[in-house]
Amino acid sequence: MSIRRIDVGPRMSQIVIHGNTVYLAGQVGEPGGNVASQTRDVLKTIDELLAQAGTD
Repeated sequence: MSIRRIDVGPRMSQIVIHGNTVYLAGQVGEPGGNVASQTRDVLKTIDELLAQAGTD
């Protein structure tokens, strides 16, 4: 089974695909926002990363 990495950085990859599982890392909201706006930011980013990985 292969491992595929997308958006590889010096410490981690934003997306790692192993088999039928997609792992995401490092998703945080914009500093200073309230919980609702940070949650919207994170969920939007997750949707974008999952689209990059070819899934939803």
